[in-house]
Amino acid sequence: MIKINTSFLVALAFMIFGSVIGQENPILFSVKDNDVTVSEFKYIYEKNNRDEADYSKESIEEYLDLYINFKLKVERAKEMGMHTKESYQKELDGYRKQLADSYVIDREVIDEIVDEIYERKKYDIQVKHILINLKRKANEGEERYAKMRLSKVTKALNEGQDFDEVAKTYSDDKGSAQYGGDIGYMTAALPNGYVELEHAMYTTEVGEISGPIRTDLGYHYVQVVSKRPARGKIEAQHILVKKKNPKRTPEQAKSKIYDIHAKLVKNPNHFDMMAKTLSEDKKTKDKNGELGFFGIGELETSFEDAAFELKNDGDVSLPVETAIGWHIIKRKSKKTPDTKEQLKAMVKGQLNTGERFDLQKIKVVDNIKTEANFKENRAFLSSFRDSLDFSFFEFNWVIPDYPDLVLFNYAKENFTLSDFAQYVKQNNKGRQRGKSQGLDWAVEDLYNRYVQNQAIAYVESQLESRYVEFKNLLREYEEGILLFEITKNEVWDKASRDTSALTKYYNKNKKKYIWEPRADITKFTLRTVNESLINSIMVYAATHSTEEVLAKYNSSKEMVMAETNKVEISSDLSKGILFKPSSTSKPKINQRLKLTTFRKVEKTYPAGQKTLRESRGYVISDYQDQLEKDWIEQLRSSFDVKVNKKVLKSITIK
Repeated sequence: MIKINTSFLVALAFMIFGSVIGQENPILFSVKDNDVTVSEFKYIYEKNNRDEADYSKESIEEYLDLYINFKLKVERAKEMGMHTKESYQKELDGYRKQLADSYVIDREVIDEIVDEIYERKKYDIQVKHILINLKRKANEGEERYAKMRLSKVTKALNEGQDFDEVAKTYSDDKGSAQYGGDIGYMTAALPNGYVELEHAMYTTEVGEISGPIRTDLGYHYVQVVSKRPARGKIEAQHILVKKKNPKRTPEQAKSKIYDIHAKLVKNPNHFDMMAKTLSEDKKTKDKNGELGFFGIGELETSFEDAAFELKNDGDVSLPVETAIGWHIIKRKSKKTPDTKEQLKAMVKGQLNTGERFDLQKIKVVDNIKTEANFKENRAFLSSFRDSLDFSFFEFNWVIPDYPDLVLFNYAKENFTLSDFAQYVKQNNKGRQRGKSQGLDWAVEDLYNRYVQNQAIAYVESQLESRYVEFKNLLREYEEGILLFEITKNEVWDKASRDTSALTKYYNKNKKKYIWEPRADITKFTLRTVNESLINSIMVYAATHSTEEVLAKYNSSKEMVMAETNKVEISSDLSKGILFKPSSTSKPKINQRLKLTTFRKVEKTYPAGQKTLRESRGYVISDYQDQLEKDWIEQLRSSFDVKVNKKVLKSITIK
C-alpha cells in the first residue's frame, strides 16, 4: 500500500489550476497602474466593430491604439480629480439607478421565463385531465363543495382506479370526460391563469399523474399521455365540400371531393382556381382557400393531422373528413421556430405582469434569500398584526409606536418593524387591495411584497459583481463621462474659445482654406409642364435679370419662383451646366407635380483665399484634430503604457 503525500498533491493542484485560472482573463495592456484585461478589450472591440470584428492583425492593432488613447484620456481626467466631483457622482448615480431599475427583473425573471418558454415550445404534450370547477372568487359554500368532490377524485386515484374511468365519473369537463379526460396535444405558452397547468404538463413524466393543480377553471388532476417534437405552425389552403347539403347525400359529397382531387392530380397548378370555383367555404373561397397560419389545437384533429403530415410546401393531401365535410389541403409554407431573441422581443412586454411573472419572481426571491442568508422573525410580524384594527385600511392610518425590532435581514442589512410600518403607511394602494380580504391577508401580502422588494434591492446593490455585462456598461458610462469632460477642457473649448490660437493656426495653414471657382446660380421653378411656355421662359431668362423674369411671368399669378445661391464648381447645383454667365441647364420636368426646374449662371468668381470668418467651421475642426494629436503625444510621454505582446498575439487571427 503506497502512502500518498496529500500536501504535495494540494500544492501541485494549486500550481496547475491556479496558473490556468490566472490565464483565463490575462492583462492585455496597462496605463500607469491600471490594467485592461482581454475580456474588457474584446467586449468593447466587438461592441464597436460589430460584424467587422474579424480579429485580424490590422483590425486588432488599429483598435488597440484607439483604446489605449481612450484610456490615457480617462487616466488624465482621474489625475485631475474629475471623478471626485459632485456633479460627476450625481450623474453616474442617476445612470446606475436607471440601469439597475429593471436589470434584475430582465435578467433573472424575464430571461428565465423566455428560456423556459423557448425550451418548452420545442415539444407538444398530449394531456388528459380531471376538472373540478371552482372559480377564483368562489364563496365558502362553493369552496367546500368543490373540495369535497376533489377529495373523492384524490381518493379514487390514490386507490389506483383507472384515470379514464375517474375522469368519466367526476370531471366537470364533459367534452373531454367521455374520452377519459383527453384534451389532446397542447404546447407552451398557456395564458395567465393556466401557467400551473403548463408547468405540470412539462414536468410530469409520460404516464404519470400530477395534481391537484389550481387554474382559473378550478382544480385539475393531469396525466401526461405522450410527448412529441413540436409541430409549430403552417400556412395552408383548402377546398371544402360540405356533408350537409339538401341537393345531395353525404356519399355524393364524398364522391365530389374525390373527383376534385383526381383533377388536381392531373393539374396540380389549378388549386387556386378550383378553390375559388368549387370550395364551399364561403369565408376562404374568394381568397383561394387560404386559411393563414395555424398551430395545434386550433382546428379539428383530423384536419390538423393531415395538414402537418404534408412534408413540403406545395404538397396536397388526400381528401380528409371532418365534422363539417371533406377537405383537400395544400401546404403553402411552414413557419420556422422563433429564435430566443425573437421570442423575447415578442413576449417581453407581456411578461412584466401576470401569473407567470409572479411565480418566477417568487422563485428568484427564494434563491436570493438562500444566497443572502435571509432570516426573519415572524413573531414580530404577528405582534404587528395584533396591534391593528380596521383603521389600518384608512388613508390617514396612524402608525403606532413600534420598538426597534429586526423583522428580517439580507446578508448583514437589518430591516426593522418600524421600516416595514413606514412601507405599509406609504403603500395605501396595497392596504386598499387587502380591504376585502381582511387584516391577516393584507398584512401577509404587504409583508411578502416588502420582502421581495428588499431582495431585488439587495441584488441591485451587487450588480457589478453579479453581472459582467452590467459591470461593462457601468464602466463605459463612468469613463464616457470623464472622456467628455476632459476632451471638452483640453480640445473643444480651446479650439472654439481661444481666438488668438485659432487665428495663429489659420494664418499658418491658410493654403488649406481656398475657395474653388464659384458662381451665383439661380434655380428657377416653373408651375407648368407646357414645353412651349418652358422654352419661352428659358430663352427670356438667358438674357434678362431674375427680377425681369419674375416681373414678366408673374403679372397675373405666380408662374415662376427663383432662388439664387453662391456655390463652388464642385457643388451639385453646378453639375450639368456650363460654368459661365448666362449659361442655363436643361429643364427637368416633373409630370406628377406639374413643375419644371432649370438653372442659370448669373456671375462667376475665380478661385481665392477664404477669410477666417468664411472658413471658421473648417478651421475649428482642423485645429481640434491638431490639439487632439498633440494631446495624445503628450499623454503617451506622461504615462507608462505597457502592452503584453504575447497576449495580443493570442487574440489575433493572422
